[in-house]
Amino acid sequence: MKLYKLCCSVVFSIGLMTGCSQPTVSTPQDSIIDIETWQTDQGATVLYVHAPEIPMMDILLGFDAGSARDEEQFGLAWLTGHLLTHGTENLTADQIAERFEEVGAQFYSLTSRDMTTLQLRTLVKSSALNQALTNLEEILTHVNFPTQAFERERARQLSLIRYYQQSPEQQAEQAFYQALYQQHPYAHPIIGQQETVNKLTRTQVQNFYNQFYTASNLTIAIVGDINQRYAKRIANRLADAMPLGQAASSLPEPQTPAAKLDTIAFPTEQTIIKYGTLGIDFHSPDYYKLILGNHILGGAPLVSQLFQTVREDRGLAYTIYSQLTPLQVAGPFLISTGAQNTQAEEALTTIQQTLTQFMHKGPTEAELAAAKQNIIGGFPLRLDSNIAIARAILTMGFYRLPLTYLNDYRAHIEQVTASDIQQAFNQHFKMDDMLTIFVGSHAKT
Repeated sequence: MKLYKLCCSVVFSIGLMTGCSQPTVSTPQDSIIDIETWQTDQGATVLYVHAPEIPMMDILLGFDAGSARDEEQFGLAWLTGHLLTHGTENLTADQIAERFEEVGAQFYSLTSRDMTTLQLRTLVKSSALNQALTNLEEILTHVNFPTQAFERERARQLSLIRYYQQSPEQQAEQAFYQALYQQHPYAHPIIGQQETVNKLTRTQVQNFYNQFYTASNLTIAIVGDINQRYAKRIANRLADAMPLGQAASSLPEPQTPAAKLDTIAFPTEQTIIKYGTLGIDFHSPDYYKLILGNHILGGAPLVSQLFQTVREDRGLAYTIYSQLTPLQVAGPFLISTGAQNTQAEEALTTIQQTLTQFMHKGPTEAELAAAKQNIIGGFPLRLDSNIAIARAILTMGFYRLPLTYLNDYRAHIEQVTASDIQQAFNQHFKMDDMLTIFVGSHAKT
């Protein structure tokens, strides 16, 4: 076991998961977070923080079972995750829900491209904690995906897909990922496609669960009012409920596609614009340079260069932002906005001009100083809840970030220069590689 004392005058930005500079996390300089880490007997990685302020505990189980593992069965990971509370060999869906509700526990699942996360929040009172854990253990050990539940949830998935088909924003995002990743496992929508979801079977769901919901493919985050010894018992109990299995194989590295312009007709008064290219993973040596640069370019709400040029100077859009989304392998660098159909071309031209100038000149020293202040202390989303801490340390464990990540973050940001940002942007992004997606009824000028 390793113990890391982290001075939380440093910053952890939940926005780093999505690359958009959301409010950052900071805590007072005299605050300490102790992160302990170990592996269970079954090989699952555990990260634990003792948080005695309230008698609650959050447990996050992160499986490398996101939509990137769908292969050709697009939507399989999403459906599997959503079916976990819909029945086991011993309990119906209603009984599972009642047993959580009886002790005030909450249980959720969430599927992204990289990961499916199971989240349990419970009181630490022994009777409540034991029942909540027993219920979770029952799900992990005896889930059997009842036929009626499978058919019902697949129908809901198809309904959600049809709803997304009516959303220009969703259509633009899906088209961008498809153009960016092509045949890569990140290319398809997390929720799947109508034709693939229609073909999914209960057997495929069961096989997916058996392959990816294993101890060797698991990261556990535990935060709450329990001691380290008890946390070890809990982690072993949950990992022991699953087969050892194998860790998921590494994802292939995506290749930067050729520049492309796609226009998707959609009956709306506003055209959605997605503009970008391939970005980085969490372990890029230019990670901090690009994170800080993205903040200045378009990540910071209301004060970014793109906000100034596109909205304030020209009034072409209500909102605009850029995202840098590190994933297990290179995630996207993406600029998003929506403009009136008659102004969509002008909005795109302005975006291109702003990015070109940023890559040519870099940020000003004033912009750099303001961005550093913003990230380090300007928009504090404090680690003042168990779940915020749990999500942070799960990210660190799943993406194999150093356990000094929080401690080092401030120093890394402070060391970045304007020249560093300019060089990093020019190294990773080429104007000739940019993809453009229009979804709407825009007219070329």
